[in-house]
Amino acid sequence: KTFNMQQQRLDGEAQKALKDAKKQARFNPPPKEKVGKMPKWKQQHLEFQNALKAGRGEQPMVSHFGSGPGMAPPPPQDMRVECPHCYRRFAEQVAERHIPRCKNIVNKPKPMVRRR
Repeated sequence: KTFNMQQQRLDGEAQKALKDAKKQARFNPPPKEKVGKMPKWKQQHLEFQNALKAGRGEQPMVSHFGSGPGMAPPPPQDMRVECPHCYRRFAEQVAERHIPRCKNIVNKPKPMVRRR
């Protein structure tokens, strides 16, 4: 079979409709749907801003869940997993590799004193 370009071309009305649809999409883009959760950097940024405002005595920015006046900002959410043997924190997949190895280490350094 040979490729016939004339059969593949759009007729005049279809071309006009396609051109109108492209123009309409360019001037009226569809609303972007929010997919998933808030990015990590944005979550850290909001936590930092809330901590600064709490230090100044202002009301921190609150999500739609809300919190009463005078309440302290929520503690930062650390998504890392703490090793029960050396008390270091790792990402979830890295912790799965680290914890079995760390359990068998004989000459472990003393764990750091954590200030909370």
